[in-house]
Amino acid sequence: MAFVVVLVLMICLVLAGTNTKPDAVSYIDNRKLAEWNGNVDAWFKDRVGFRDEMINAYTVLNDRLFNEMVHPTYQYGKDGYVFFKMSEERYDTVFLDLFCRYLREVQDYCAERGCRFLYCLNPSKTTVYQEFLPDGYEYKERFHSLMVERLERYGVHYVDNVVYLQERAKEGQIFNRQYDAGHWNDLGAFYGTNHMLAEVAKTEQGVRLFGKDDFEIDSILEESLPVSKFEINERVPDFRLKDTGFKEITNDYQRVRLAPSTWFFSVWQTSRDSLPDVLFFHGSYYNSRYKFYQNRFHQVAGVHNYQNFLNFDYWFNLFHPDYVLLETAEYATNSGFFNMDVLRKKRLNHPYRCVRDSAHEECPLDSLPDFRLEPQSSLVELSFTVPDSTAFGYLLCAGREYDLAIRDRRASVVLPGKEFDSVDCKVVLFHALR
Repeated sequence: MAFVVVLVLMICLVLAGTNTKPDAVSYIDNRKLAEWNGNVDAWFKDRVGFRDEMINAYTVLNDRLFNEMVHPTYQYGKDGYVFFKMSEERYDTVFLDLFCRYLREVQDYCAERGCRFLYCLNPSKTTVYQEFLPDGYEYKERFHSLMVERLERYGVHYVDNVVYLQERAKEGQIFNRQYDAGHWNDLGAFYGTNHMLAEVAKTEQGVRLFGKDDFEIDSILEESLPVSKFEINERVPDFRLKDTGFKEITNDYQRVRLAPSTWFFSVWQTSRDSLPDVLFFHGSYYNSRYKFYQNRFHQVAGVHNYQNFLNFDYWFNLFHPDYVLLETAEYATNSGFFNMDVLRKKRLNHPYRCVRDSAHEECPLDSLPDFRLEPQSSLVELSFTVPDSTAFGYLLCAGREYDLAIRDRRASVVLPGKEFDSVDCKVVLFHALR
């Protein structure tokens, strides 16, 4: 009888702990939990009470008894190395073509506006430390060759950190053995960023590479894997930037339109006016390592890339940079991170000067149908209705031009409030196809 009572109490406890919150995320495997769609099995497996605790206990038990990592995110390689779960290498050549075509379109967009563009391809831990992959897993490194082939075909200005960091890995540990299977460590960021900056410095006088004497270098102890309670004991590099001669001005761009799940955004400024203003789209490699770029330019806006990069003209409107940088890691350069439909459909405007002789109409702000002006803290959003035939357009304001975003007959544009002049401002609409 006592056994039945205990069993019932345990079942009740598990049911009481069931996670019913919408958009819930699992800490232990860093993903969104299944939403209710009528599939009881999938929903309950993801949301059963104490799920994370049970997975962690099972993982620790297997590690201690059998030296085997049974974990939804990670697995052991050789010599104690930890990698993301191994999966079959898949390469979508259609995606790669669309992606590299878009890179070239962004590059041309920048060039037409007197701005330079550079793409940096960064390696995964799997590529750099292939010799420590689990027995029986064959890694062909096919993505890299396919990607480089298309970058060359489309004429994209790029720097290849994959080969470069494979060589630097012979001199030091640039991904930790265990902690953080997804991202390089501070030493890897030091080498990888310098290689990118060296390419920028070829045309931008005054841009300086980092020296190790720019940092206080130490190590810190990591005692568990990221987004996991799996225990480790590993000292990892810790670089602390000595320079404090710069300031953060992110609050000057409050309420920017960041895509869901890509939350990072920061803006930094130095007093060195001769250096370029930079718009830097980067992956999570840099979300916690902005110390490797925040003082290298006059001003730099760091934006978590992926869908934000696909909204490129929005960000260019805000910053009008001298240089645009894009960084992606091998494992994050696919349709899971960059929406294929947007890549297919996205088109960027030519500068107004290149199309001004084509048929168009000029509209003062007070003549625009359903015109709205919405202050957004330090930003201003203008929106209005346009005819069905409108293909593209611009806001011309105080000597600057801004591309309109047009969707479902509604045009909009966001710009810094300090740049908005309601007197010296008009909209130009083009009805011919680009």
